[in-house]
Amino acid sequence: MGEIAKREISVTKDGRKVLMKIFGVTERTIYNALDLGNPETEIRGKIRKAALERGGKIMVMLKEMETIHTADGVMEQRFPNGALLRFFREDGHGELWHKDELLERRENVNVTMIFEMQKEACSLKGFGVA
Repeated sequence: MGEIAKREISVTKDGRKVLMKIFGVTERTIYNALDLGNPETEIRGKIRKAALERGGKIMVMLKEMETIHTADGVMEQRFPNGALLRFFREDGHGELWHKDELLERRENVNVTMIFEMQKEACSLKGFGVA
């Protein structure tokens, strides 16, 4: 299965130019270093560290999903493959559903766990991950 999410360090165009000058590398080298899906090398590690120190932000891209926040404190995310995530503010638990079947329930859900559950939802049959 292909990547579900893409992680990268977002840096302005001027910021990329500064990194090119500092490290004496091409724009392509900077681009490859900022793509966190690429393996760590010595130069990539140095470029990534410098980018973050200069205000770069780690960004995560997922395939599009519909997110609804209801008045009763429930957040729902619907995926094209029939997966549904529900997160309940009242007691902090989250649920992963697929085609009307509860597959998983987690207690005390935090942001990291939401990301993990989104990846699980994306991996279910029918999502069409490239």
